[in-house]
Amino acid sequence: HPSAGDPYFLYAASNLGSLVALLSYPFLLEPNLRLRTQGQLWTAGYGILAWLVVACMITHWRQNSAQGDREGRNSGAEVGSYAGGRSEPITAVQRLRWVALAFVPSSLMLGVTAYLTADVASIPLLWVLPLSLYLLTFVLAFARKALVPQTLVNRLLPIGAVGLAYLLLSEATEPPWLLILLHLGFFFVAALLCHGRLAGERPPPSHLTEFYFWLSLGGVLGGLFNALVAPNVFNRVIEYPLAIVLACLLRSEASVFRVNRALDVALPLIVGWIAVALAVLIPRIHGLPLQLRLTLIFGIPLVLAYTLVDRSLRFGLGLSAVLLSGTFYSGGHGRTLHVERNFFGVLRVTLDPEGAFRRLVHGNTVHGRQFIDPARQNEPLSYYHRSGPLG
Repeated sequence: HPSAGDPYFLYAASNLGSLVALLSYPFLLEPNLRLRTQGQLWTAGYGILAWLVVACMITHWRQNSAQGDREGRNSGAEVGSYAGGRSEPITAVQRLRWVALAFVPSSLMLGVTAYLTADVASIPLLWVLPLSLYLLTFVLAFARKALVPQTLVNRLLPIGAVGLAYLLLSEATEPPWLLILLHLGFFFVAALLCHGRLAGERPPPSHLTEFYFWLSLGGVLGGLFNALVAPNVFNRVIEYPLAIVLACLLRSEASVFRVNRALDVALPLIVGWIAVALAVLIPRIHGLPLQLRLTLIFGIPLVLAYTLVDRSLRFGLGLSAVLLSGTFYSGGHGRTLHVERNFFGVLRVTLDPEGAFRRLVHGNTVHGRQFIDPARQNEPLSYYHRSGPLG
């Protein structure tokens, strides 16, 4: 086949099919077709698919094995035009990089979906948007022609990461539509960067099946990490900011695990210590407006972290140091007394800044308050009241 030397554009076509199916079902098929009709169409579709698979098998069996070997060698020779002439065996480091580049967008997709639906807006079918963007990045990355320059994506990613880190640290919740756009915008850029690097590192067609295996394995591991590992290991939603940091580390083609200079560790540590100092000291200054206080506590360290953007390792570690410093800031809900994580999310018991109430907080929503004063502890507060349904 004329495209046998570089057949990876078919992956763009398959993901485009997934995207069309994802968007057509809730908006076109589900509202207009009865469940019985849908079931019949799905049964017929799977039957056609099965026959197509059998036809491919029969066609393959009929090919002359010697001729197939010659075509495989020719395809491997032709691939030099897009793979840099690589014909050497795939290394373990390369496989690990493929897994990491597939892991991060998968984890990030689940992380941004959970964050937006729990902490920003509980909107039906909001999960469709991150999943659609995830599929769209595959379509763009594996297209025959580069539709989005990788250099532009590399420049946008750290800017978006710094802005997103500020939103997470400041616990911003308004306006919801703007926050949704910003979070999804960064996710799109990060996923496009990782998938673009995967497309750029695609091997000769003789390794195509293995390439897809490692790519799929990375996606599965990202899903397992967010769905099973993180809720049982972390008592807070760490997986979302962690995926943001990993995306920044993967921005460079160099190995992110290799420390070339002592400054790669020293400078992020300095940024982290500055962030911790500001998080502890600034709240003691009374009378500062909230936005000014947040800008001083988080804005200054994030700007310092951005000055390290020329080296992805320094920038990623600096950004992680600032995100970790957020644990030293009590926030608008006050000092955290207790944290638990369950199926519904993260629940916190906090002491308000004035020391008069305890609060039960889910995400950024206050679900209950209680007086510290023992004589008033049984007085219903927030949306609980003696004249209400639970009175």
